[in-house]
Amino acid sequence: MRLRPSWVLVGSYWLGACLGLALLSSLLPTALDPLVGVLGGVATAAWWCWWTKPAGWLVALSLLLVAATWALWLYLAIAFGVLLAWTLPPWGWLLCLLLALVAAASQLRPPQRRFLHPLLPLGLWIVLVLAGWPREEELLRCDDYLALSPGAELV
Repeated sequence: MRLRPSWVLVGSYWLGACLGLALLSSLLPTALDPLVGVLGGVATAAWWCWWTKPAGWLVALSLLLVAATWALWLYLAIAFGVLLAWTLPPWGWLLCLLLALVAAASQLRPPQRRFLHPLLPLGLWIVLVLAGWPREEELLRCDDYLALSPGAELV
């Protein structure tokens, strides 16, 4: 009997995949925003296929797609996380940490009883640091204001 992941686990993977691919929505025209959900579905289907281990070349193809998307998500999380972690509000840190702990606890259960995939907190981290960039870019911090010399003025 092949293992099948629960629908909640599959849903958390799809949501995490869509959040992890949210960067594409800033690169594509607005009319193509639903493409992020479709690509998240493709990544989820590849993960499902890899999980259930069908026979033949489909396993190799799904493993290649899963590895490529995870490499992209880890790159985005690390590259933007290092540069933009300061833009996260305290609730964002708390939510990512809480979801990561729940996902880690879920991974300790037998494979067919897992309920939250680790991709969900990772995707949330990616989208929160990317959302913080334009928000924080427009603000002038108190330290920056105090660093202005007396002869300088704000424009």
